[in-house]
Amino acid sequence: MIIYVTINIKMHNCQGLDNSHFTHLKEVQFTYRKITWTAELPK
Repeated sequence: MIIYVTINIKMHNCQGLDNSHFTHLKEVQFTYRKITWTAELPK
C-alpha cells in the first residue's frame, strides 16, 4: 500500500531564454509499508 504524503507542483521562470524549454515539475513524496520483490525468468 502506498500513501501519498505531499504533491508539490513547481514552475520555472519560462520567460527567460535559458529556461524556455522547461515545463512544470511535480515533486511527489510517498511512504509505504512493505515492498515485495519478485523476479521472473523468461521461458
